[in-house]
Amino acid sequence: MANSIKRYGIGGVVGVAIGLLGLGLQWMYPDQKWAGKWVAIGGVVILFAAVIAYLSRWHTIREYERMPGRTPLTVPPVQTMTQTANPHNEFKPHNENVFTPRIDVHVPVSQSQGVRAKPERTRDPVFECRSTRFLRYGFDTRNGQLIREDCDVDPSQVYDYIKFVNTGLAKFLYVPEPGVDPRLVVSAHVFIYINKALDQVTPEELRAWSAKEQSRDVYQPVWDEDEPYPSIEFLAGRTHELIIGLVPAEDKPRGFIGYEYGKKRNPFADEYVLMNKSIFSPELHNIQGQRFFIRVELIPKLWSEVRCKLPSFWFQLSFDSEHPVLTFLGTAES
Repeated sequence: MANSIKRYGIGGVVGVAIGLLGLGLQWMYPDQKWAGKWVAIGGVVILFAAVIAYLSRWHTIREYERMPGRTPLTVPPVQTMTQTANPHNEFKPHNENVFTPRIDVHVPVSQSQGVRAKPERTRDPVFECRSTRFLRYGFDTRNGQLIREDCDVDPSQVYDYIKFVNTGLAKFLYVPEPGVDPRLVVSAHVFIYINKALDQVTPEELRAWSAKEQSRDVYQPVWDEDEPYPSIEFLAGRTHELIIGLVPAEDKPRGFIGYEYGKKRNPFADEYVLMNKSIFSPELHNIQGQRFFIRVELIPKLWSEVRCKLPSFWFQLSFDSEHPVLTFLGTAES
């Protein structure tokens, strides 16, 4: 009933509003009283129709409720249960003849059938280095950002704050073996060793040699993606490239630049509330030399849990030829 009053009440309000609009038109435009007159008549008709519809509905409901054997169209009162006193203080409902069926369902379940548990990791993850290469990138000296567009242009045709670098990349594969985690978040550390007499050595010899030698520098590198991140999600069977270092492309290199992930406070954060409080600001390690051994440690994590310790990946970087050469030597236990 309340909904019908609301519905027909809206129709009545609309009719009154149109009628007042017609009267207003007659008052404002005396020369065109006929227009306001017809608008006012339309409003009266709408109001009259709303009143007639409401009275008809109200009369119909009343007549229906007076008919014998009909239940009034109102919500019946809530039925309550009565309790009779008994010496044992036991509860007995007023109506004891209550039909309470009992249905027993027997489903045959085999011993091997049950709740399927989430598959657990049965093997440690395995990563492989598939390739190494150098790519020519632009380097913005104002903020340290790498420009991954086509940089095979004349340096004189770009802004003064843009320099060109050869970016050393190592591609790693998360081997899709049965029983490994389907995805992991992987970060890395880079260890730099300077060697004046760079010879071909085995990873085992490198491990023994690095135990006696102290690394020149250690930093957390950046993965080569659209956004610079120190960690990246690996899906089993996917590859991602790690930035080992940067080599200036304009002059003959006398070393390379370690490109470490870093952040600094965003100077525009106070002006714009939704802006990030910190922005990417890499730390650059200027490492002089002509020959290097580089050790990379990958750290696989699932949430915050380190899944296992992986063997170290050893690389060789030299500037003896016209172009820098980055070679993967192999893996060895740290």
